[in-house]
Amino acid sequence: MHDTSWSDKLSLYEDWYNADMPNLFGYLVYHTQDRELAQDITAATCLQALERLDQYDPSRSKLKNWIFGIAKNQLYDHLRSQKRQPIHIALSSIAEHLITDSGLEPDYDRRETFLEVLSHLEDLSEREKEVIALRYGAGLSNAEIASMLELSGNHIAVLHNRAIEKLREKAEARVYNVS
Repeated sequence: MHDTSWSDKLSLYEDWYNADMPNLFGYLVYHTQDRELAQDITAATCLQALERLDQYDPSRSKLKNWIFGIAKNQLYDHLRSQKRQPIHIALSSIAEHLITDSGLEPDYDRRETFLEVLSHLEDLSEREKEVIALRYGAGLSNAEIASMLELSGNHIAVLHNRAIEKLREKAEARVYNVS
């Protein structure tokens, strides 16, 4: 299937863009904590993917995985140019959006719980952080993450569950002052 035509690849790209580009943006927002920067890296990724579309080989990987690889390189290039490491404790700004119509007290509790969980993301391994970023930042399924990271679906499920359990234990330990 290496002989995929340019128009077929362009069609695959258009389908990816319409369906999955918001997931890429979410992943980059997760890592940068900066919507404008995430927009810039998303745009650069999409442009580079389009420019190099003739190099994409559908027999080697899914287009989504190929584009996420480009995005990771764009992100790390940016971080290297800024001489800083990726930010893994992200999404804290989302806490402000955890408002419902069910009253202020439940909203405050949800926000505080959310912030408490976020404060413990640094306690996770790099692989667990990446799984959490892809799951909740990009909104990918375990199967999609497995394909992207070239791991089994079961391995991703274990990493995800282990990470969630670590976060739960840390949050509960603080609530009960059992550090």
